[in-house]
Amino acid sequence: MKKTKTIVLEKPAQKSKLGVSLKATDQSNIEVASIVLDGISYKAGLREGDIVTSINGKTIGGDSTEVAAFLRSLKGQIEIEVEMFNENEYYEDVMDLFVRRDDKQGERSWTGSDLPKFCVQTSVEIRKDPKYVKALLLENLLDCFLYHPDVEATEYKDPSKTTGVGAVRKCIFHKNSSNPEYIYEEIVHVDDEKIITCTQKDNRPSMFSYLGTVVKVEDIDELNTRLEYSILYALKAAPLTRLLATSVFKENMKEQVYRYAQAVKYHCETGNIATNTVDYPKPYEFIEIENVYDLHLDSPQNKLKDHFEGQTRFGTTASIEIMKPVSEVKKILFDLSTCDKWHPFVKYTEFKGGNICNKAGAVRKCGFYKELRKEGIPEYVWEEFVDVSDDKSIAFIQEENRPYILDYVGKVFKMEMMDENLTKVIITHTYRPKFLPLTKGMATGPMKEHMGHETYLLCWCLKHYCETGETAKYDMVPDEIRFKEVISAYDV
Repeated sequence: MKKTKTIVLEKPAQKSKLGVSLKATDQSNIEVASIVLDGISYKAGLREGDIVTSINGKTIGGDSTEVAAFLRSLKGQIEIEVEMFNENEYYEDVMDLFVRRDDKQGERSWTGSDLPKFCVQTSVEIRKDPKYVKALLLENLLDCFLYHPDVEATEYKDPSKTTGVGAVRKCIFHKNSSNPEYIYEEIVHVDDEKIITCTQKDNRPSMFSYLGTVVKVEDIDELNTRLEYSILYALKAAPLTRLLATSVFKENMKEQVYRYAQAVKYHCETGNIATNTVDYPKPYEFIEIENVYDLHLDSPQNKLKDHFEGQTRFGTTASIEIMKPVSEVKKILFDLSTCDKWHPFVKYTEFKGGNICNKAGAVRKCGFYKELRKEGIPEYVWEEFVDVSDDKSIAFIQEENRPYILDYVGKVFKMEMMDENLTKVIITHTYRPKFLPLTKGMATGPMKEHMGHETYLLCWCLKHYCETGETAKYDMVPDEIRFKEVISAYDV
């Protein structure tokens, strides 16, 4: 019998979208056919495959169109009772999957255990004797690549330990089902019911790091076996939010974990080697397992918050002292048409507003270089709204085509008079992810050097131009880079 749960939605108005579509099943049930990630229904806990049994106490069934119309007619708090498609949707802590049984101290058995991780999981039923499946998985690890469609070869450093805890194997992976380009080494732990692989070295050039796999085998009956397949990932140097797993990596991950499980099933049932060309059943079935440290930044009322209401972001800030009066620095900084003289990333600046370039509301178009703006061709263009006041300038990005997972939102310049001929300039870069809320940790991880370096470079290049009148170049910047993170990027 399916486990039930009650979903409580807060619907702002009639006919407002709940981000869910319904369909009728052959059993005259109403099933959640699809759901918008990060929508009202998804945040409340509704999932694809759930069966809707009642809405506000009213029994539901039969016509999905009628049910959808009923939902649209409601507003305020709505209680939806469903039969859960996946009873065990989440692990409380996915890292516990990787605790070695013989480690009484509870230390993790893989490197990088301080990194928050996430996991995708699927399961299949195999029409084979459970003992046969266990033997294939647990006793013949050298043959793992036969049912692992991405692995070309598996080599063990210590063949005598292939069935015991601590065996180390080397695998060569295919990239996009073509030439082998990736190699990793992993420790394999085996017990009576599961295999745990923990990656040690991984040279796959991805923002994500594959940490390992957990394969569990359960008896259904004498002739059928349930196999549960989980793959664990992490950012290589930062925490990860759940939404990234369901957006940027969603298609790749869910297909990968499903294909692996189906490949085991295929190999067990047919004796043939599964490949990427095998026609696996669809749709892919998987669940996500989260272990996430979301940081929702406090946001004081100010222009940044008003412009990007409800969007979590972070920033880096740097400051520098310029040997010029504050009035001269302000003139250079607020005359935005000269920005390309001291801004090493900008090739040209074009104003739509023309004669209002020093007033609030000016819109400028900037061409940017790629990869530290290599000499040659500008590859990125954006338009931004510039708000200028007596003591600071705020630039808000409107449109941008830079293909980053992080979206540059804007920058804030502040000036402080130290004395008559000395000005302190503070520059804050504000970023947001394109698809998800962002944890504080990401600012200290993969993007730390890039963002902090860029922020300090702007300070230094502005200083150089103000003091010398010459456009700065990268090779002029001192080796020492000084910056700090902004915990609440709105408070600038």
